[in-house]
Amino acid sequence: MSKRKDFPQWSVDIVYEIQQGTCKCGASLEQTGFHKHHKDKDPTNNSIENLELLCPKCHFATFGESNPYTEHQVQEKRILEKLNQLIDMALENKLAGAAMERLIDAMSLSLKISRNVSEVDYGKEYTPIAIRLQKGFAEQKEVMDAYLEGFKAGINAVKVTKGEEK
Repeated sequence: MSKRKDFPQWSVDIVYEIQQGTCKCGASLEQTGFHKHHKDKDPTNNSIENLELLCPKCHFATFGESNPYTEHQVQEKRILEKLNQLIDMALENKLAGAAMERLIDAMSLSLKISRNVSEVDYGKEYTPIAIRLQKGFAEQKEVMDAYLEGFKAGINAVKVTKGEEK
Protein backbone atom coordinates (compact mmCIF):
# COMPACT_ATOMS: atom_id res chain seq x y z
CA MET A 1 0.00 0.00 0.00
CA SER A 2 1.36 3.42 -0.92
CA LYS A 3 1.99 6.01 1.77
CA ARG A 4 -0.13 9.17 1.67
CA LYS A 5 1.75 12.41 1.08
CA ASP A 6 0.45 15.86 1.82
CA PHE A 7 0.39 18.62 -0.76
CA PRO A 8 2.83 21.48 -0.10
CA GLN A 9 1.19 24.71 1.07
CA TRP A 10 2.31 26.66 -2.02
CA SER A 11 0.39 24.26 -4.27
CA VAL A 12 -2.73 24.61 -2.09
CA ASP A 13 -2.44 28.41 -2.37
CA ILE A 14 -2.14 28.24 -6.17
CA VAL A 15 -5.06 25.84 -6.61
CA TYR A 16 -7.19 27.93 -4.22
CA GLU A 17 -6.56 30.95 -6.46
CA ILE A 18 -7.19 28.95 -9.66
CA GLN A 19 -10.51 27.72 -8.26
CA GLN A 20 -11.26 31.29 -7.13
CA GLY A 21 -12.04 30.03 -3.63
CA THR A 22 -14.98 27.91 -4.75
CA CYS A 23 -15.68 24.20 -4.88
CA LYS A 24 -16.80 22.51 -8.10
CA CYS A 25 -20.36 22.65 -6.72
CA GLY A 26 -20.09 26.43 -6.38
CA ALA A 27 -19.80 26.51 -2.58
CA SER A 28 -17.46 29.10 -1.07
CA LEU A 29 -14.42 27.33 0.37
CA GLU A 30 -13.94 30.30 2.68
CA GLN A 31 -17.29 29.55 4.32
CA THR A 32 -17.37 25.74 4.21
CA GLY A 33 -13.69 24.99 4.60
CA PHE A 34 -12.15 22.46 2.24
CA HIS A 35 -10.45 19.11 1.91
CA LYS A 36 -7.45 18.47 -0.31
CA HIS A 37 -8.34 15.79 -2.85
CA HIS A 38 -6.09 13.67 -5.09
CA LYS A 39 -7.98 13.65 -8.40
CA ASP A 40 -6.42 10.39 -9.58
CA LYS A 41 -6.92 8.75 -6.14
CA ASP A 42 -3.14 8.15 -5.89
CA PRO A 43 -2.15 9.51 -2.44
CA THR A 44 1.52 9.71 -3.47
CA ASN A 45 0.91 11.89 -6.55
CA ASN A 46 1.21 15.42 -5.27
CA SER A 47 1.56 17.17 -8.60
CA ILE A 48 -0.36 20.43 -8.73
CA GLU A 49 -2.46 19.04 -11.61
CA ASN A 50 -3.65 16.28 -9.28
CA LEU A 51 -4.83 18.63 -6.52
CA GLU A 52 -8.45 19.67 -6.16
CA LEU A 53 -9.92 21.57 -3.23
CA LEU A 54 -13.41 20.32 -2.38
CA CYS A 55 -16.00 21.32 0.19
CA PRO A 56 -16.56 18.53 2.74
CA LYS A 57 -19.83 17.47 1.10
CA CYS A 58 -18.23 17.00 -2.34
CA HIS A 59 -15.13 15.34 -0.88
CA PHE A 60 -17.15 12.80 1.08
CA ALA A 61 -19.23 12.14 -2.05
CA THR A 62 -16.06 10.77 -3.66
CA PHE A 63 -16.14 7.99 -1.03
CA GLY A 64 -19.24 6.46 -2.59
CA GLU A 65 -22.77 5.92 -1.27
CA SER A 66 -22.02 5.26 2.37
CA ASN A 67 -19.94 8.09 3.70
CA PRO A 68 -19.71 9.92 7.01
CA TYR A 69 -21.11 13.18 5.66
CA THR A 70 -24.28 11.54 4.32
CA GLU A 71 -24.76 9.67 7.59
CA HIS A 72 -24.39 12.94 9.51
CA GLN A 73 -26.91 14.65 7.20
CA VAL A 74 -29.45 11.91 7.97
CA GLN A 75 -28.88 12.59 11.68
CA GLU A 76 -29.34 16.36 11.12
CA LYS A 77 -32.59 15.74 9.23
CA ARG A 78 -33.96 13.55 12.04
CA ILE A 79 -33.12 16.18 14.64
CA LEU A 80 -34.72 18.98 12.62
CA GLU A 81 -37.91 16.94 12.25
CA LYS A 82 -37.93 16.31 16.02
CA LEU A 83 -37.27 20.00 16.67
CA ASN A 84 -40.28 20.93 14.52
CA GLN A 85 -42.41 18.53 16.55
CA LEU A 86 -41.18 20.09 19.79
CA ILE A 87 -41.97 23.60 18.53
CA ASP A 88 -45.49 22.49 17.60
CA MET A 89 -45.92 20.98 21.07
CA ALA A 90 -44.70 24.19 22.72
CA LEU A 91 -47.09 26.29 20.62
CA GLU A 92 -49.95 24.02 21.74
CA ASN A 93 -48.87 24.46 25.40
CA LYS A 94 -48.05 20.74 25.64
CA LEU A 95 -44.39 21.34 26.50
CA ALA A 96 -42.85 23.64 29.10
CA GLY A 97 -40.06 26.05 28.14
CA ALA A 98 -37.55 24.47 30.54
CA ALA A 99 -38.19 21.00 29.12
CA MET A 100 -37.82 22.34 25.60
CA GLU A 101 -34.47 23.94 26.49
CA ARG A 102 -33.16 20.63 27.86
CA LEU A 103 -34.33 18.77 24.75
CA ILE A 104 -32.70 21.33 22.44
CA ASP A 105 -29.44 21.03 24.43
CA ALA A 106 -29.62 17.24 24.04
CA MET A 107 -30.20 17.58 20.29
CA SER A 108 -27.27 19.97 19.97
CA LEU A 109 -25.01 17.56 21.84
CA SER A 110 -26.22 14.70 19.64
CA LEU A 111 -25.25 16.66 16.50
CA LYS A 112 -21.82 17.50 17.92
CA ILE A 113 -21.22 13.85 18.77
CA SER A 114 -22.40 12.83 15.29
CA ARG A 115 -19.92 15.27 13.70
CA ASN A 116 -17.09 13.87 15.82
CA VAL A 117 -17.97 10.19 15.38
CA SER A 118 -18.51 10.62 11.64
CA GLU A 119 -15.30 12.69 11.43
CA VAL A 120 -17.17 15.20 9.25
CA ASP A 121 -14.69 17.95 10.11
CA TYR A 122 -11.57 15.77 10.02
CA GLY A 123 -8.94 17.21 7.69
CA LYS A 124 -10.97 20.32 6.93
CA GLU A 125 -8.89 23.40 6.21
CA TYR A 126 -9.72 27.03 5.66
CA THR A 127 -8.52 29.80 3.37
CA PRO A 128 -4.71 29.85 3.36
CA ILE A 129 -3.20 32.69 5.40
CA ALA A 130 -1.36 34.21 2.42
CA ILE A 131 -4.64 34.54 0.52
CA ARG A 132 -6.49 35.92 3.56
CA LEU A 133 -3.76 38.55 4.02
CA GLN A 134 -3.80 39.45 0.34
CA LYS A 135 -7.58 39.79 0.44
CA GLY A 136 -7.39 41.88 3.61
CA PHE A 137 -4.83 44.24 2.06
CA ALA A 138 -6.97 44.64 -1.06
CA GLU A 139 -10.04 45.44 1.06
CA GLN A 140 -8.03 47.89 3.16
CA LYS A 141 -6.79 49.63 -0.01
CA GLU A 142 -10.37 49.96 -1.29
CA VAL A 143 -11.47 51.52 1.99
CA MET A 144 -8.54 53.94 1.98
CA ASP A 145 -9.20 54.89 -1.66
CA ALA A 146 -12.88 55.52 -0.91
CA TYR A 147 -11.93 57.57 2.16
CA LEU A 148 -9.51 59.72 0.12
CA GLU A 149 -12.11 60.27 -2.60
CA GLY A 150 -14.63 61.37 0.02
CA PHE A 151 -12.05 63.61 1.66
CA LYS A 152 -11.23 65.25 -1.69
CA ALA A 153 -14.93 65.69 -2.47
CA GLY A 154 -15.41 67.32 0.95
CA ILE A 155 -12.57 69.78 0.34
CA ASN A 156 -13.98 70.65 -3.08
CA ALA A 157 -17.44 71.17 -1.55
CA VAL A 158 -15.98 73.57 1.03
CA LYS A 159 -14.13 75.44 -1.73
CA VAL A 160 -17.33 75.80 -3.77
CA THR A 161 -19.31 77.12 -0.79
CA LYS A 162 -16.59 79.69 -0.14
CA GLY A 163 -16.74 80.76 -3.79
CA GLU A 164 -13.40 79.26 -4.72
CA GLU A 165 -12.94 77.24 -7.87
CA LYS A 166 -11.52 73.68 -7.91
